[in-house]
Amino acid sequence: MKIDTKLWRLYSVMSGVVMAKAVMLYGAYKLGTYLDQKFGTYPLCFFLLITATAGIGLFWIIKVIEKNRI
Repeated sequence: MKIDTKLWRLYSVMSGVVMAKAVMLYGAYKLGTYLDQKFGTYPLCFFLLITATAGIGLFWIIKVIEKNRI
């Protein structure tokens, strides 16, 4: 039985990308809540940072999948 190394490479790259996206989302959460407390604009900075980070992360995942197409 032959092991498909390209598929395993895609799994490892995607797990790294998803982990980095999770760290970015957590950072956006912390920064958004900090800025909202500092400026008194509760949902504004939080919502903008989380939405922007999720969009950037999704774009990054799509680019990685397109680059490592099987």
